Amino acid sequence: MGSIRTGSRVPIPTGPTTPNGGSQFQYVDTGINFDMRSVAEIGQELSLNLTADVSSVADAKDPNLHEPVIRQNRWQAAVLVPIGKPTVVFTSDSLDSPSNLRVSMTATSLP
Repeated sequence: MGSIRTGSRVPIPTGPTTPNGGSQFQYVDTGINFDMRSVAEIGQELSLNLTADVSSVADAKDPNLHEPVIRQNRWQAAVLVPIGKPTVVFTSDSLDSPSNLRVSMTATSLP
């Protein structure tokens, strides 16, 4: 079992600005999280159960919308990755642009 976490805590206003300039915030975690389970080397391939969770704050397209929109892609599957070969294990269309999101991994055999 293993995990990789990287991200930011984004402040989201939850109340009006006070007369002394203070504000109330709630923080939302954004970033990329990977969880690996049931990892086994089978011949020249690595078998594992992989969960990828990617979240971000979307660009504000509507000037009347003041609340942030959080985008999230979550994927979970059993994957088989050839050792030493970069392999795309997840792909998803972007909701905001014609691009897409890809998760690629390269399995390396340890001596």
